[in-house]
Amino acid sequence: MRILFLILFILISNFSICQKYQGNAADTNKIKALIEQCDKESKLNNANALQTIRQAKELAKKTNSLYYGKTFLQEAYLYFDEGNYIKAIQCFDTAATIFLGINDSIGYVKANNNKGLSLMYNSNYSQALITFFEVLRYAENLKNIKSQAQIINNIGLVYESLEDWGNALLFEQKSLAIKQILKDSVGQSKTCANIA
Repeated sequence: MRILFLILFILISNFSICQKYQGNAADTNKIKALIEQCDKESKLNNANALQTIRQAKELAKKTNSLYYGKTFLQEAYLYFDEGNYIKAIQCFDTAATIFLGINDSIGYVKANNNKGLSLMYNSNYSQALITFFEVLRYAENLKNIKSQAQIINNIGLVYESLEDWGNALLFEQKSLAIKQILKDSVGQSKTCANIA
């Protein structure tokens, strides 16, 4: 009886989370358009892109849109590109929390992987490794091989930054082996460049 109650509770919880983040089609299209506009603007002027993504974020929050997490992800990329890793970390972390709440596993992995990169570029190597290993376990449970390869490669990059050449090579070779299985030629060339 307890198990039945627990299953019912989980189903109701997931349904209410999905209902919470729904929005309507017109709002969703507006948010998508603002995200696309932000992406274009980011190539020319980060300040304009930040204003645009904040508009998208406000609309997504107001309408309980499923795109709310994506607006934080986009904002994080903008901060990352301008070297503001502290704000990028905060936005990636918020995005990951939102993605986890709406059961968007791919978004969760992407946000945390990028959070790990931001931590690494901010010279917070121990926290970067913790983040990467946590998200790697999550990606392994999902059987998301491509994400695993990328995360493993990033772990190797952290070890490179720490000048721990043995571990760097170990993780980069693991990443390369997975990318070869996936026939990811672009990923293979990037990992080979890291190894060299």
